[in-house]
Amino acid sequence: MATPYRFKARDVVILLIALAVVTIIFSKVLILGKLEMPQRSFTLTIVSEQEPAYMADSILPGDYVYQRGASEPFGKITHVEPQTSMMLIADDYGQMHYKPVDGLYDIYITIDTSGFLSLNGSPIIDRTFFYVNMYLPVFTERANFATRVIEIESHSKG
Repeated sequence: MATPYRFKARDVVILLIALAVVTIIFSKVLILGKLEMPQRSFTLTIVSEQEPAYMADSILPGDYVYQRGASEPFGKITHVEPQTSMMLIADDYGQMHYKPVDGLYDIYITIDTSGFLSLNGSPIIDRTFFYVNMYLPVFTERANFATRVIEIESHSKG
C-alpha cells in the first residue's frame, strides 16, 4: 500500500520561491507603463570652427539638422552667427599670438530640439547622450560639417 503524500519543508521553500518570483514579475509588469521619461525642449549651441565663407552662407536658420547616419532630423536651426576665426600664429620672434584669419569663420549655430534627461541628468537627444565639448558631425539640406557642442540649455515642456 502506498503512503499518502506529505507536505514537507522542502515543498514549502519551493512554494515560497515560486510565489516570490510571481510577485516580482507581476510588480515589474505593473510599473512598466509608468516608466516614461518626460519630453523636454532643449536649446543646443554648436560651433563649426575655421570654415570658409561659403560654408557660413550655406547654413541657414530654418534648416533641419541631422546627425551623420540619421534619416530623421533631430532639430531645427534658429540662429547662425559667423565670427572671424582666430588662430595662434607665431610672429618674427617666435612669440605666439591669437590673430584673426581672413576668409575663415567660426560659425555658432543655435538649434531647437527635444529629448529627455537621463536619470543622472544628462540630456539624451536623438538616442544620443549629449555633453559639452562633444564632437558632433552634422548636416543640413545644404551643408555637411563637423561641430563641437558648446552649450546645452534645458527647458521643461508643458
